[in-house]
Amino acid sequence: MTYDVRAISGYEAIAAISTIKQLLSEFSDDVGSRIAAGQFDQLIKETCLALNVRVCIVWDSDISQAVGMYIATVMPVMLGRRLYVDSVVVAQSHRRQGICQTVLIPHMDWLAAALECHTIELTSSKPGPQTLYRASGFGSPTTVFRKQIAPQ
Repeated sequence: MTYDVRAISGYEAIAAISTIKQLLSEFSDDVGSRIAAGQFDQLIKETCLALNVRVCIVWDSDISQAVGMYIATVMPVMLGRRLYVDSVVVAQSHRRQGICQTVLIPHMDWLAAALECHTIELTSSKPGPQTLYRASGFGSPTTVFRKQIAPQ
């Protein structure tokens, strides 16, 4: 297999909205139930147009298909810049083939360096990905607390 990661933003990412939606639906079974259909499209568009956001899509050249993605946000913090990674997903048909470890994580490292970030931060509540992230050099020195806010 030959993989290529494309970091896109702005209108280029909006043009790929159907691919992004399809991959995000594999990321979480309840994403559609938590966000109304029209709002989902709008949230993706807003995310894609944010200046500090990159949507990174893994492309399988052999089958001409997107097979994974992550969303990266550069945030200025007191000590420099931090790359926040969200929505790391590999298509169901390509899981357990090493794509995250051999393609996505090295791309995160490259992107962070290219954007002059001093750390990469991501969260995961699932034991499998947590093991992979630790094996790839991510530590978990803190506990992240998250509170869901009901829509008004």
